Amino acid sequence: MLVIKKSGNLQDFQLEKIKTSIMRASDDINQPLNEADTHILAEKINNEIMKNYEEKIKWSEIRTIVVGALTSCGFSNVAKSYEEGAK
Repeated sequence: MLVIKKSGNLQDFQLEKIKTSIMRASDDINQPLNEADTHILAEKINNEIMKNYEEKIKWSEIRTIVVGALTSCGFSNVAKSYEEGAK
């Protein structure tokens, strides 16, 4: 799976980068997530991406999926922090 970056460049999809971004967003608002929450979120995000995209995905689509996963799991404040940091 390749990610189409803002610049138009292609980069390999790396779930670890998403996990790191989620953890940073939660730390930024002093609501750190535990390892289990981060793992569950990453699995949910990865499953949605792999189910709905075959070869390429835009960075903005990943952001939308991450925000949706955070929100649906009850982490609305982290979702807002993530979205602001991803701009």
